[in-house]
Parts: sequence; structure tokens; C-alpha cells
Amino acid sequence: MGNLLVWSLEAGFSLTVFYMIFKVLLSKDTFFSLNRFYLLFTALLSLMIPVFNFQLHPFQDTGTYSFVYDTITVSNNAEKVVTQSIDAFKILGILYLAGVILFSSRFIFMLIQILLIKKQGRLLKYNGRSLVITNENISPFSFFGLIFITEIILNDEAIEKIIAHENAHIGQYHTLDLIFSEFVTIFLWYNPFAWLHKRELKSMHEYLADKCVLGLGSIVSDYQTILLQQVYPSRTLELTNNFSKSILKGRIEMMRKSNSSTTAILKYGVLLPVLAALVLLLSVSINRQVSLAKDNLTQNLALLQSDVKTYTVGGGKTETKKETVKKSKKADKKEVSDANIKEMPKCDLTLLAKSVKYPEAAKKSGKEGKVLVKALVNKDGKISKTEIAESDDKVFNNAAMKAVKSTAFSPALDKDGKAVKAWVTIPIKFKLAPK
Repeated sequence: MGNLLVWSLEAGFSLTVFYMIFKVLLSKDTFFSLNRFYLLFTALLSLMIPVFNFQLHPFQDTGTYSFVYDTITVSNNAEKVVTQSIDAFKILGILYLAGVILFSSRFIFMLIQILLIKKQGRLLKYNGRSLVITNENISPFSFFGLIFITEIILNDEAIEKIIAHENAHIGQYHTLDLIFSEFVTIFLWYNPFAWLHKRELKSMHEYLADKCVLGLGSIVSDYQTILLQQVYPSRTLELTNNFSKSILKGRIEMMRKSNSSTTAILKYGVLLPVLAALVLLLSVSINRQVSLAKDNLTQNLALLQSDVKTYTVGGGKTETKKETVKKSKKADKKEVSDANIKEMPKCDLTLLAKSVKYPEAAKKSGKEGKVLVKALVNKDGKISKTEIAESDDKVFNNAAMKAVKSTAFSPALDKDGKAVKAWVTIPIKFKLAPK
């Protein structure tokens, strides 16, 4: 679930970038087929970019990672307490999954709606095309090879133009576009640009169908009158190409607009290298640089998803929180670099917490403080180096170091799944309980 959410966030970011390019540079042009291709291609590309793994300098070490735990608080309170908190990322994952399920259910419901209309209607062959005649108060629409119209429209003099319009949708396989776009919005349901992207794609479908009808010799003003007659007060179905009033204004404007100049098509040629560069940039950014920005998302989930727990051990209370990952400022080319790291070291936080003892000398003198212990985890999971990165008082150093040294780790893994060295940094806070 966590990986799916991360993939969705990355895909949504890419789609947003591509949509903005379309809106600024291409949306006003009359190259409807090219715009349709752009929208479909960039939607597919957005879904694929998160799985790309480009590396500009795969053999260049850029520094090591330190696996940093949130503070372990050690108290002298003998009262036993056990608490748990819900991982914020897990909450996001649950909410995201709930949205996916909700919009998947919506998609299934829309399919059932169409099937019920088909089942309750009657089939009729009209000039070689299959029509579904229904008594439902719906706007005419097409779905795959079927055209759905009401009894009233069947006897309308505008029937030829309406069928010509829907034939254009069928002939250009627009239903497949809509289903694909629906799946995009299911997995990117929280991203408004995914919905705007789908709206633009549906607009391109209507522009293309309108162009086909007008190309058959229809008068623009007469055809626009037909459009107005079909949208009120009829109900429309979201999963279909229909005479929707939501984009009617844009359709009328496009009919009145002069064709874009042939020089305007050069923008599409210029966009090819731009898109290629964007794919490279987004892929590198997502797979290599963004890992730092999403420490509390991907790394926490992929490595150790520990809940906050409080234990009483050895007359003292220890509290541990979920780990985070940060990049070490100190580079060590003998350890793993950020370009190659796949999984950071793991340890049992419960055992680590139980091994921390509040120093008796600090208890007697009423001292409190915090110690940051840094340790290098070898390929076999054993600690080879330890050092105090920061300490409020040296009285706590031995207790903190001893606890870390006694803890077993699993090693870090590189992109090939091989064990490598990596640092872990563990903040331990010593705090006296209120009397």
C-alpha cells in the first residue's frame, strides 16, 4: 500500500507538469488529433516515470546515509506504560486506498448504469450502426460500438447529425481513451490536475467529432442549435462521450475559431526534446533526489514501520519513536552512496529500548540530557565503529554507547540487494520522571 501511494504521488506530480505544459502551449490550437495524442501519451508517461531509474553518475559517490532514529527517551519511572500511536504515513495510505476503492466502485457503478440502459432499451439497426433506443431522459452518447438515444430523438430531424457525431467517437475509439483516463483518475483521485487532464481529453473528443460533422457539410449555426437542444434538460453519464453542457461553450468557441497556422505545429516538434528532457529530469529527481524530501514517507515505510511504544525495563521507562532517514553530511566513499542505496539497516527497537539504562550517577545528581550515538553497521550487521556525535553530558555516554553496541542490526542493501556498510544515528534522551 505504501509503495502504491508513493508511486501515485510521483505519477501525479509528473502529470501535473505535463498538464500545465498542455494548458499553456497547446490547448488553444485546433490540432485536436495531436492534442489527443499528447494527453494520452503524457498520462501513460506519468504512470511510467516513477519506475524509471536513470542515474546521471551511477559510479560517483555523493556521500553516505545515516539511519536516524527519533529520540529514545529513558526515564527512572518504574510505572509500566504501554502506548501505541498510528503511523501518519499509514493513515495517508489508508485514506488513499479508501479513495481508490471509492472511485473504483464509482467506475463499476457507471458501467452497470450503461449495461442497465442497454438491457432495458431496444436494439435497432440504423444505416449499419447499432442503436440502443431508451426511454431514459439522457443525452445521446456512444459507448464502444453502440449509440444510445431516446425515442424522441429517433424521430427528430437532427437524428442524422447526432448519429454522425457519435459515429465519429466510435470510429476513433474514444471510449478506450475514456476508460484509460478513468483508471488514471482512480489512482490519482486526490490530484485535481488528473481530473482536469481527463476533462481536456473529453473536450478533444468532442472537438474531433464536431469537426467530422461539420466536414460533412453541416452549417455551423444549425449544428450549434442541435447541440443546445440536446443538453437540456437531459442527464449525462460520466463514462461516455455525450452532449454534455459542461464543455459546450468551449465546443462552440472552437467551431468559430480559425484553424491554427501551420507554423503553430512546430511547437509539437519542439516539445519532443523538451518532453524527453522532462522525463529524464523527473525520473532522476524522483528516484534519486526526492528520496531526501520524502524521508517521512517512503523510507520510513520501506525500512522500519515501528509504532511509538513505551516500556518499563530495569526500573526505568523507555520510549521509542519511528525511525527517519537522513543523509550524512560527512562523505565516506567506502560506504554506500545515495545513488545506490536501496534499504537501510534495521534493528529491533524494542530490544534497543530495553537495553538502555539510566545511569545511577545521573539519577543521584538529578541530571537530564540527550546523547546522539553514531554507529557504522558492517555488511554482516555487526557494529564496527561507534562514536558520540553529540552529548549534553558525558555521564550518559557509556549507557547510550553500550545500548547501541548490544543491539543487532541487519545490514543496508544496495540497489542490487547486496549488503553494504551504512551509518545509523540514534538520539537517546535521558529524562527524570516527575516526583
